[in-house]
Amino acid sequence: MKLTKYILLLFGLLCLSPLVVGNDEWAEDPWAEEEASWWSSWRTTFSIEAGARLQDNPVLSSDFTSAESRVQLQREDIFGRFATRLQLDGVVDEVSGDLFGRVRELAVSFPIGHSLNVRMGRQILTWGTGDLLFINDLFAKDWRSFFVGRDLKYLKAPSDALKISYFTSWVNVDLVWNPEFDSDRYLTGENFSFFSPLTGTLYGAPPRLHAHAPKQDEWSWRLSQEWQNTEWALYGYRGYFKRPLGVEARSLNTNLMLVPIFPELSVFGASARRSLAQGIGWFEIGRYQSREDKNGQDPLIPNNQDRFLLGYEQELLPRFTGSVQFYLEHQRQYRSLINNSLQPQLEPEEWRQVVTLRFSYRLMQEKLRLHWFSFYSPSDQDYYLLPSVNYRFSDQLQFDSGLNLFGGSDSHTFFSQLEENSNLYGRVTWYF
Repeated sequence: MKLTKYILLLFGLLCLSPLVVGNDEWAEDPWAEEEASWWSSWRTTFSIEAGARLQDNPVLSSDFTSAESRVQLQREDIFGRFATRLQLDGVVDEVSGDLFGRVRELAVSFPIGHSLNVRMGRQILTWGTGDLLFINDLFAKDWRSFFVGRDLKYLKAPSDALKISYFTSWVNVDLVWNPEFDSDRYLTGENFSFFSPLTGTLYGAPPRLHAHAPKQDEWSWRLSQEWQNTEWALYGYRGYFKRPLGVEARSLNTNLMLVPIFPELSVFGASARRSLAQGIGWFEIGRYQSREDKNGQDPLIPNNQDRFLLGYEQELLPRFTGSVQFYLEHQRQYRSLINNSLQPQLEPEEWRQVVTLRFSYRLMQEKLRLHWFSFYSPSDQDYYLLPSVNYRFSDQLQFDSGLNLFGGSDSHTFFSQLEENSNLYGRVTWYF
């Protein structure tokens, strides 16, 4: 019943919103100039979103995947040589029953001399070439937001970090230091179920999955430049796996328990991006060193891996763009992994492949946009489909809707385990 009311409210506001935005009487408000001056440095976004499962979930009772109202306040200021950026989110979450506020960004940046720039504080960090596939981008992601269809910008979770950038004519250097490890916002079983290899079944809260994040720091660096129309980069990372992919046996009240942990990780990689034929091509590689299991003999810690990515994008027709990516993930010391595994049938394939397709079509003077994005794994025989539609009524009003469809042949593979979480979502956004 609550879900039905929420969806009716969402689409009722959608129908009324063009009338509100188009009301010219507000333009004659004598207080408008004073209000505009007070808000002139702020950008405000207000959105209402609702999402529902497409099928019953055997371990979760709620029909909701999302039901929230969100306001975001954002401003940027310059004080001499210092530039500041602030983003605040306030959320009413009907799924959890919570009302909360978050500081999404609070950072200051300033130059030192002519070649050095410093940015410190809470910030959104990203690099690499992949389209929704990340190899050398080891900054925090919010998978909970991504899987329920929130605005794509929320896939990038904020990081509390110090970033130093040094620019020269032959190479640019970026160094990022996180004083304390920032993990991904991973699935905990509260709103999305997932496969638990410990029990061999779907897992849903309560209790929620909780892993104690390390208190140590993490480092990322990048060397980049453009050479002969090619953007290239070298990467390095020293920290931890961003999701709790390891398990550790701990004693609790004389009982031995398996607790999820974030194993130690180092990554070295490279990427390149350039114009190719009638479009743009890119590649990226990364070597993942699992520092706590260098020989692949610990069944509770992820193995070393090599990851590869090739991609290409081209405008196929006027206003119709397509892209394709091929991703390959190689488990090193695979025989050792299988020989020491507690459940060999649940281990990933030695060579895991993923193919992605993206299509985007812009219509009606680009007010209407149709999107298709899909993941398909030939090795795991599972998939994740993300069709969506975006309609912009005006510069102040936008509507988004889409599907998150998961499926596959085995219940334990990456996308197939989420099949019972497939959902339909809709969102109305106002910009002020």
